[in-house]
Amino acid sequence: MDSDMNAYSEAATRSDHEAPSSSSEIIRHLRLDFRGYEYNVSLDDKVKRALMSDGFNPVIRGQAAPAAGAGLVVDIAVSVVSGIAADLIIGAIKILIRKIGKAANEAGSSEFSLCRATIETDECDFIITANASAGVSARGVDYNGLISQMMVFRETEAASGNAVYSIEAPCDVSIDRESFTITANGVGSYSLWLVTYRNGDRWPSCIYDAANNAFLPTSGRISDKRILPITDMYYQKSD
Repeated sequence: MDSDMNAYSEAATRSDHEAPSSSSEIIRHLRLDFRGYEYNVSLDDKVKRALMSDGFNPVIRGQAAPAAGAGLVVDIAVSVVSGIAADLIIGAIKILIRKIGKAANEAGSSEFSLCRATIETDECDFIITANASAGVSARGVDYNGLISQMMVFRETEAASGNAVYSIEAPCDVSIDRESFTITANGVGSYSLWLVTYRNGDRWPSCIYDAANNAFLPTSGRISDKRILPITDMYYQKSD
């Protein structure tokens, strides 16, 4: 187990990929889901036209929400070319978010934020959520460091015979008397990951504590105090 954990840390910064020249060479498919009380169907066309100029033909859906909720949030799902480094993927997504935000502003939205980002690869899905309604801002998430480490984790697990289906963060610990449950619901620690497996010894799922290089069950007795990282390596609360 220790050798596996060392491998996760040591390989985290390795990258030997050549940089594609544009976002459209990194992202094969793009899907956007809007929701919020500021959502209007006219936004779909404005966003599509803004992105088609860069070679994208996104699938766009939207849903209005009660005024008590968020102004406008977007879930973004990208299918990426195999073998692309995390920083290039995140860079491409940030470019998309800026363009979407500009189109949303032109459509009259006063609030816009990223909620759920799903990066789909041939091997695994990486899912990062920032629940703005719960005070979690996507601006505070270290997407580069988080996705990079997740990719290394997936590779190391695969080499050990544990094929990963998806990795999702953050995870939250819910305590009820003498037991605990860890779930992925957009709040909690980005150093706690819900890992779902295709097969292998850890199938069907477990929690990986990236801060302490430890595997945890999704639920158990509270006597297991080793259930929450002291610090979150991938999130810094915005002022």
